[in-house]
Amino acid sequence: MRTVILLGCVLVMLGLVGCAMITPNTVVGTPTTGWLYTEIKYPHPRTEVVNDGIGSKRGEAMIKNIVGLVAIGDASIETAMKNGGITKVYTVDHDMMSILGVYTEWKTVVTGE
Repeated sequence: MRTVILLGCVLVMLGLVGCAMITPNTVVGTPTTGWLYTEIKYPHPRTEVVNDGIGSKRGEAMIKNIVGLVAIGDASIETAMKNGGITKVYTVDHDMMSILGVYTEWKTVVTGE
């Protein structure tokens, strides 16, 4: 009986953890996520970006997700360009941070001129 209760608690906990994690998709996916904590940076797989190195300007755009119930923000490349005053994109990267899947931030970072 004790084993059944313990197994049930573990299954419930696993079902609740990860609610706010950003789900990988085919366009921009997270290369990996940690169960307890994630903080990663990686390039955007966009082939049409001019890759002349890192530009002198930097723009950021962010989405926040809380417990999978509330997701707000705009992490588009266009918003990051606008925020950095960029007209020619050199690089597009992503930063992702998640704590227990309860709070997650997804940031698009654009450099250029």
